Amino acid sequence: MLRSILGKLLGFKTDTRGIVLYLVALLMVPFVLLLGVAVDVGQLLIVKNQLQSAIDAAALDIGANPSWTQAQAQTQAQNYVNANFSTQYSSATLTSLSVTENNTASPPIVSITATATINTVFLPIVGTSTLSTTVSTQVTIAQNYLEVVLVLDNTGSMADMYGSMTGIQGLQTAATTLVNTLFANDPTGKYVKIGIVPFTAAVNIGTQYANASWMDSAGAGTMTQENLNVSKDTAKGVGGLISLAGELKNASWGGCVRQRAEPYDIEDVSPTASNLNTLFTPYVAPDEPDNGNFINSYLPDGSFPKGTTQAQIQADVTKYQGGNVSSSQSLKQGPNFTCAVQPIIRLTNDQTALLNEINAMTPYGATVIPAGLMWGWHLLSPNGPFADGVPYTNTSTIKAIILVTDGYNDVNGGTNGFNKSVYNAYGYGSGPHLNILSVPNGTSEAQPEYNLDQKQINLCNNIKAVTDASGNPGRILLYMIGFGNAVNDQGLQLLQQCATNSSTYFYNPTGDELITTFQNIAIGLSKLRISQ
Repeated sequence: MLRSILGKLLGFKTDTRGIVLYLVALLMVPFVLLLGVAVDVGQLLIVKNQLQSAIDAAALDIGANPSWTQAQAQTQAQNYVNANFSTQYSSATLTSLSVTENNTASPPIVSITATATINTVFLPIVGTSTLSTTVSTQVTIAQNYLEVVLVLDNTGSMADMYGSMTGIQGLQTAATTLVNTLFANDPTGKYVKIGIVPFTAAVNIGTQYANASWMDSAGAGTMTQENLNVSKDTAKGVGGLISLAGELKNASWGGCVRQRAEPYDIEDVSPTASNLNTLFTPYVAPDEPDNGNFINSYLPDGSFPKGTTQAQIQADVTKYQGGNVSSSQSLKQGPNFTCAVQPIIRLTNDQTALLNEINAMTPYGATVIPAGLMWGWHLLSPNGPFADGVPYTNTSTIKAIILVTDGYNDVNGGTNGFNKSVYNAYGYGSGPHLNILSVPNGTSEAQPEYNLDQKQINLCNNIKAVTDASGNPGRILLYMIGFGNAVNDQGLQLLQQCATNSSTYFYNPTGDELITTFQNIAIGLSKLRISQ
């Protein structure tokens, strides 16, 4: 084509009448070349942008899965490029693709470099038949800080089989997966802190806090005298109730606490000695009467005058001094009846301590979800009793509570004689805390469980209402997971209401599904970003 154009131009040399045409034709040569360059280079730019997008997506995915080997990362990058680039641009050829993972960096870095080549359309006339482009990307874990609390159901039903494993085994595996995933993205523990709240009918804070300033150390609060005739005048030593349990043989205070009096049972208010209702009361399950259909009778009642009521027998504390709790009764009866076996672990970056905590969990007891959830909030809170969490205004830190339960609020309402429930963090069903709201007509629940459900809803609303520095609610993410095939529809509906939104609610009938959910939550919390 170029030879033909030049031939015609040579013919114009002897024809002065075509001088203008000669000049125009002469100028067309560079114009045609420039047009060809523009078309070919434009096509190369399109290919470059598409290839860049493909490796960006691949790097994000690889960074979200820090446990992958180098070979797995390379394969995944190739799959992303094939799906998002190669199949869409058949005229382009991927000539190289390399993935580099720097897991020793803090935070870890994933780098990808790729080169693609296209066949040119116009540039072969000047000897250029192909053009190449090289792109690169780098992804790091965003340097957001994480404060995450796992609120984990340790109740007796977690010994049931859910799929290929028991509930507690599935929970332990899933929680281990989450902890390891979060710390894989932060091997030095600089950015991640995790707390754990095992819960049953009450939460075990640990016996080391018996003398804490936020405990009812004088036994002066109303809950100390709620079920037992222990007063601040006769209480010996720390806690009133702790002292009472200490008088027993083969038993002592196990570390659980009661929920605070209303409204502080569902509020993030620091405990202060000037307001006894904000303090925490030691949990000591009363010895129940020997005669009658009672669940937790662990001491002989002794002799009482004729006409003494069962409630008076239960409240009497004289039988505790030297009272022998049979060691064979173990967890089944005694002052720590339905108290969670495993104590909480506060926010920490000690990965080993967290994994040991998870492995030590034991299924036992009844279910009081508000108790577990409220202590999850206490662990995240910048307020007391621990004040371990950063201020809510510090939005560079993500705060999240992940609650897992295989059931619903259940304290055997309507049983256990005049108590109308087993003893729990709210006392008895007949007491002042679970006897506030009447059960609506058409509701099949017993009154204690209905009241616990309402407390759970109100508590979730309070947590979701926590605001950030700009006054926006939702400062704390609430992940709610219904686990196993025994959760009824009402329990699942409560969890849905509690979750931050539909994307933070899950129903996992089996342990395998729970493990996958925890892995996905961990990936979401890691918050990846393109660094350059």
